[in-house]
Amino acid sequence: MSRWRRSVDELIAGRQRYQKECERAQNALSRVTSCFQQLVASLGSSADSSYLREEIDETRALAHRICSGLSHCLLHLLSACDSAPIAVEDRQASERLWVLFLSVVENFLCDLQKAKDLIGQFPLTQRSNRCSLVNTGRLLALPCSL
Repeated sequence: MSRWRRSVDELIAGRQRYQKECERAQNALSRVTSCFQQLVASLGSSADSSYLREEIDETRALAHRICSGLSHCLLHLLSACDSAPIAVEDRQASERLWVLFLSVVENFLCDLQKAKDLIGQFPLTQRSNRCSLVNTGRLLALPCSL
């Protein structure tokens, strides 16, 4: 096998490894953002606590780290598609990963906004406002008498 052919085969194999790494990161991001969504659903409920808020913050930070790394990987992968001739299937797979990434990030941003709003509505730091956690699930205009 010629040196040129071997180097092309190595490039293709490296690109496929890189794409598999992006797919694994995409799966991890989907799992972490789903976990974040479940944690946010508990804000303002009887399960709300400082421990839940810490879990939400840690999960948010993990999702941010995965997003940053995955966006870097995907941009590198897609720019390699532009600079080197590759198979149409490989390019389509890379573009599909990019679209999935954007979809997950958009949902994550919506969940972040929801978390911000709920944390603002149900503060844990104000003792006088703790009764709002009891009235979860119902919109009450009546004052709480605890």
